[in-house]
Amino acid sequence: MNFRHICIVSIAVFLVACPSETSSVEHVAVLEVRPDIACIWDRLLAISKWPRVQTIRDETPVGVTHRFNFETRRAPHSIGIVIRDDGSFIYRNTAWSPNQELHELQAAQQSLYEIDEDLDGRCNLIGLVDNVQRACFGKDCDLLTAANE
Repeated sequence: MNFRHICIVSIAVFLVACPSETSSVEHVAVLEVRPDIACIWDRLLAISKWPRVQTIRDETPVGVTHRFNFETRRAPHSIGIVIRDDGSFIYRNTAWSPNQELHELQAAQQSLYEIDEDLDGRCNLIGLVDNVQRACFGKDCDLLTAANE
């Protein structure tokens, strides 16, 4: 195998291994009561596509972050709960469309609503649905906004 062939194979492997861009939708809420992390994990296990939820706990300069990565029948998700040292709590639910297609982005958005509704009033996530701020990032966000109106 010559140097040129090795370079071509290396570049091809690199391009295949690079993740493609995704579009995502997100709900963020500032909470008044400390969330029950164990309860959230139990609820997500019950509603995930497979009975698996990856949990990650990180200590950061501003507090502790708990992340839950899982997949529903509609979309992959990551929920983050930040318990800040100043006594505030932040909830972030993100879902994405891996192939950047509008129908996937719509399904991801619907999945956000379903999860938030399921968690609302449970696990000390009181008033969650009424307090979320919505955002969209990536391709087709303008089409998603237009379809929602």
